[in-house]
Amino acid sequence: MRPLRFGKVVAALATWLVLSAAAQALTYKTVELDDGKCRPDCASAIVATGSIGAKEVEELRWFMRETNRSRRFAKLMLIHSPGGNAYGGLSLGAFLRQNGVTVVVAQSDGNPVTRNSGLGTGLCGSACVFVLAGGSKRVVPRGSVVAVHGARPVQTEVYDPLAQTTSRVRVDRAQVANAFARYYQTMGVSPALARLAESIPSSEFRVLSPQELSKFKLAHSRL
Repeated sequence: MRPLRFGKVVAALATWLVLSAAAQALTYKTVELDDGKCRPDCASAIVATGSIGAKEVEELRWFMRETNRSRRFAKLMLIHSPGGNAYGGLSLGAFLRQNGVTVVVAQSDGNPVTRNSGLGTGLCGSACVFVLAGGSKRVVPRGSVVAVHGARPVQTEVYDPLAQTTSRVRVDRAQVANAFARYYQTMGVSPALARLAESIPSSEFRVLSPQELSKFKLAHSRL
């Protein structure tokens, strides 16, 4: 896969974020990891591509159960996603951390991954950042892009059984930021990342520089 230039990756990410509501649901496949010594029994990484849904942990468990009959998994996930459902991203990130999975923002070209080939640049925006933060190790190779923005306004319905009425409650953005900050802190990521994200309107995005990825303890550029 031919690496994209940084400017083209940013432009592509902008398009993905604008169209994320209509993006294809997150799909899973495998790609072989070839260190030059493992054949004929090389392990496989999981490749996740698309928009994150609310039940990603269940989807991933099903995929692994069905695929485990013919594959030996390495604890490694490649992800390329514009974001999606925040709860799904948080849950998937927590699941990956519990299972010691390394997360890499990258795409697969379908060929075995070696030290020098098999990976293309990836995008990780919005709720995908929660998945990245959940990795036991977190890698954003040179050229891949991570972007954050604030959550969309959240409303929930509360039913009063005595009055038999239903009212809408709006969740304060500060509450959302605090909840996300606690998640990041649990994952060893700076909670300041949540405050930065919530300062960006949900209709926009902020690409994190390599220096910011390091500053927030979110990721390194090398595996």
